[in-house]
Amino acid sequence: MLRKGRDGKDNAKATELTDSFPGMLRGALTGAFNGKAKVSRTEGDLTLIGRFVDANAGSKAAKWLIGLGAGSETATWDLKVVDPKTGELLLAVHHRAISGTAMSTIQDKLVKWSDKFATFVASRATK
Repeated sequence: MLRKGRDGKDNAKATELTDSFPGMLRGALTGAFNGKAKVSRTEGDLTLIGRFVDANAGSKAAKWLIGLGAGSETATWDLKVVDPKTGELLLAVHHRAISGTAMSTIQDKLVKWSDKFATFVASRATK
């Protein structure tokens, strides 16, 4: 992560998100393209590259007991869509998600964002 001062819980959350986010994106993109384009880990007409640049695991207790954004979980990431043949950058995204209430988790926010991102990409790519 690029931000200094994160503890073990934050690094564990970043690792967890790094492991789960590609599957969330792949599933969302597969659904959004609905057979019009192949979505694969290893091959395709486009390459999606990304990284988490920051994560804060937050505090479930603070979210429940205090509320008002206390204990918020956050995640910040960068994504690039490139042409694998030429290396040309086609799309770049920098985004931060915040789960500030006890009614959701940062994973919930990433699933929702993945669906919106996939719908956007599919609508532009299949015109």
